[in-house]
Amino acid sequence: MMIFPEPIKNLAATPLFMISEVESWMEAHGREGVRRFLPNPKSGRFKVLAVCGRPRVGKSFLISMFSSDTYGYRIACSREGDDFTQCEVQNVISESLDEGFAVFHSTDETMNGMKSPLTPERLTRFLDEVNDYLKECRENGWNGEKGENYHYIEIFSRPSEFARQIMRTNNLDYLIITDTPGVAENYGVVPVEKADLVLFVLADSGMSEANKSFAKLVEAMAPLVASSKACFLYRTNSSCDDEEEYSQMQEAAERAMKRFEECFTGLKGRIIESSLDVLQPGESVLGIPIMKEKKNTQSEIMFHKRFGAKICQAFQAEDLTGLKDKLSTTIQEESISLKSVIEFITYLLEGISSVEGSKNHSNYFPRFKGSKHNRVMTVDGYRLLMAAQNTCRSQLKFLYDYFSGFTSERFPLLWQQNCIKYTYNALTKGIKTDTGIGYGGHPFEDRPPVTMLTTEAILAEELLVAFKDVSNKNMNHTYRKVFEENGVRSNSWDYVSVTPEGDGLKKLEIIRETGLRGRYSDSLFELVNNCYIGGMQKLAEYKVWLTILSAKGISYENAEIEAMKAINTTGF
Repeated sequence: MMIFPEPIKNLAATPLFMISEVESWMEAHGREGVRRFLPNPKSGRFKVLAVCGRPRVGKSFLISMFSSDTYGYRIACSREGDDFTQCEVQNVISESLDEGFAVFHSTDETMNGMKSPLTPERLTRFLDEVNDYLKECRENGWNGEKGENYHYIEIFSRPSEFARQIMRTNNLDYLIITDTPGVAENYGVVPVEKADLVLFVLADSGMSEANKSFAKLVEAMAPLVASSKACFLYRTNSSCDDEEEYSQMQEAAERAMKRFEECFTGLKGRIIESSLDVLQPGESVLGIPIMKEKKNTQSEIMFHKRFGAKICQAFQAEDLTGLKDKLSTTIQEESISLKSVIEFITYLLEGISSVEGSKNHSNYFPRFKGSKHNRVMTVDGYRLLMAAQNTCRSQLKFLYDYFSGFTSERFPLLWQQNCIKYTYNALTKGIKTDTGIGYGGHPFEDRPPVTMLTTEAILAEELLVAFKDVSNKNMNHTYRKVFEENGVRSNSWDYVSVTPEGDGLKKLEIIRETGLRGRYSDSLFELVNNCYIGGMQKLAEYKVWLTILSAKGISYENAEIEAMKAINTTGF
């Protein structure tokens, strides 16, 4: 491998290099040829798919179906059974792109920002270099999870006709498809909690090891994807030339999934488990026939039809709306008193309130202001982004463990079970929905801009005070001023806009009214957990109370007042 050139001179401020030598190195490593300014591929309505499974079960092969250059993607990413995915890969499928490209994100500044066009040869070279680097990281103790070291690849591509039909049917501007490292003995699970649909891929081969790792996968993933739709894809050794053969293959896949039912022993008595797709593999399995790498066969055509229908069905399902309607109907039909419902919901929410204990009071906020944060994740060194992701996962696991304690034996009444299911799903969905008032329009801006939204949650009080006498058209300038006065910088403020519409402003009000920033915090993790994750969970609690009070005939105006009072009686 060609070594990066030595500087021709070392100045006090920076080393100087021979540009021709650097250009030669860039060409050898596939780091030139990507246009600097591109249409924003992550703007508008989107959905997230996550593809999970053991190594070498064909995850990357499936994802190639969404790319306009399906077969070029397969050549680069499906390495004839080799374990290609060494880190999380986010595939962004967007019609707005003129040309596709790949970029590597890393907390290692020597590798961060490495780019490549999507030609098979160049992408292969790019992935080889990234994977060689990541294998060294694993040898040095990195297990694929997002701790202090953060690595992932983004691949931006125009849609295939298969993907285009899914996007049109669901009125989407782009898709995000997350390809995760295979789950095996030497790989940690990469959480995919923001997915709208989680695809678990299994295969006929290595069934005993597959059963073992599948149990591990479900155990690790269930708390994170509990409020997401799930589908199981079973890769068979059968080819199909007609509908009859395809039906036989599908039946074989359904029989095979029966072997995995033992993974769920002991979970069936929990109330929340009955509504989780991830624990119903036999009901959602889709068989995968043998397909060819460089040719579109009849098998693949028939699979596309069923796979696309399954995805659209998941995208169009509104589980939370259904649970809310069930709860409202049950409360009304069984004539449950308002007092009984309020007492039970209060009981549920008080149980998730953490106790700060006897720690001496500490607040990380002054240190936050002096930490030279930036509203852009890369310039911030991924600090706020990692804190937001890790606190989200931590809270999801906490909620899963807490609500798993509610069994049908303890709570046999249907209205109570519906309260438990709705409250759990509302809270988990709430803290997974990145909400705020800030929007970034830079061509390479992340969507949603989690680093910026996390910052505004921390600065909720300052923003609300500053907005008090400001018109909507002047909110952009005020927003920037508050950030800068509290030590948060950016070189791309001109791309930032602020909107008071939606739940973002209500979230800031809730953060202030419930005193979340004033809770104990001695680290960035704890400050972000209190303000950002706490703010989104409290917003979800507020909506739960609105649903309950409205179901009992309370006017919306009065329900809003009572809901704000209610969320102040429980902690976080």
